[in-house]
Amino acid sequence: MESKLVPYRLKVADLEAAKKAEASRVENLEKRSPDREILLGKVEKERDNALADSPKLARRPKRSLQSWPKLGTTAKKLLKNSLELVRKRKS
Repeated sequence: MESKLVPYRLKVADLEAAKKAEASRVENLEKRSPDREILLGKVEKERDNALADSPKLARRPKRSLQSWPKLGTTAKKLLKNSLELVRKRKS
């Protein structure tokens, strides 16, 4: 009987240790989640602002992206890609 119980006790101990490790991992993810959501909101806002301004920039192609210091790098890349698409459509 002992030979049957010992493996089960070891298995239960391993499962409890894994449960504790996963609980701390989940807690850490829950702490980081609001920060990630805030960052995502900022990036989406920059993207939306860049897309809203893109028709104006398409009319003035001499304006460089460096003249937009308030935009983040992600928004600048998105803006640059959208400007290229607008120029290709006009051609």
